[in-house]
Amino acid sequence: MKYLFLILIFTCFLVSCDNDLDISEDWKNIPVVYGIVDPSDTAHYFRIEKAFYDPNVDAYTIAAIADSIYYEEAEAYLEDPKTKQRFPLQRVDGNLEGYIRNEGVFAQSPNYLYKIQASELKSESKSDLDFKLVINQGKDTISSNTLIVKDFKFTNPKPGEVQRLDLNYQNKISIRWSFAENAHFYDVGVRINYRERNLQESTTWKNKSIEWTAERFVTTNNVMVKGQDFFVNMGSLIEENPFAEREFRNMEFIVAGFGKEIFDYISIYGANLGITGSQEIPLYSNIEGGVGIFSAKKTIEIGDLLLVQSSQDSLISGIYTNKLNFK
Repeated sequence: MKYLFLILIFTCFLVSCDNDLDISEDWKNIPVVYGIVDPSDTAHYFRIEKAFYDPNVDAYTIAAIADSIYYEEAEAYLEDPKTKQRFPLQRVDGNLEGYIRNEGVFAQSPNYLYKIQASELKSESKSDLDFKLVINQGKDTISSNTLIVKDFKFTNPKPGEVQRLDLNYQNKISIRWSFAENAHFYDVGVRINYRERNLQESTTWKNKSIEWTAERFVTTNNVMVKGQDFFVNMGSLIEENPFAEREFRNMEFIVAGFGKEIFDYISIYGANLGITGSQEIPLYSNIEGGVGIFSAKKTIEIGDLLLVQSSQDSLISGIYTNKLNFK
């Protein structure tokens, strides 16, 4: 979702600036599509909207009107190119699905998204998928295709083994995984699970977690995470509270492999947004008949990672976390 948010911001900017994409015809809408299929998710969500230019109405006014940015009648579906089996996408209100649209230029409610349950699609069994969007009473079909990112696994830490990590400030922890077919880069994240209770309010423990990205845009199959980063992030992401009592439970490593389309998108903008980059940024899209990105990713996690005693001691009394009241 973070990648889709960044892509949406850039593309909205580029649609308004790119001279090669003419949106100045009255009421001629441009389909804008964002969707990432991840076999490890329980459901897949697509954002499907329209962009157009009205010389008589301010763009900010148009964006604030839901009827102006959503298709009233549109058929969206995924299709297996080999079997031609179709998998319809259902329009839902993201606000009711737990995906509240951020305040900003666009209308917040309704927040229409297109959804399909992962159990219906079973994307892990397919080599690739087509996306189709039928609009304008069936006159226009917008399309795209992506390769499915296949399953991969951790090689260090090894699944199924009890792991106690030594996060000495000077240590580095190796995270390795097998290469995923059709993945062009990886993001590596760390999730810390702990519980806490507020001694002023209740003796009931509440489970909580924090998460941060350790490395981004990794093109190899391994990274080294500094032990010190664990404590620095704990200290910055957990709020100090003199009445809170906390206990470390475990930690998890998360690796997400992303498809070629997202790799190409980030590569293009990374090359052109630098201090020596060209002023005219090329518009990247793999949506035929519209703009946006249809791609794939695969996420794996390994959990129940514990700490050696010395690392637990550092969590309790170390310079970065001694005010967090871990016991």
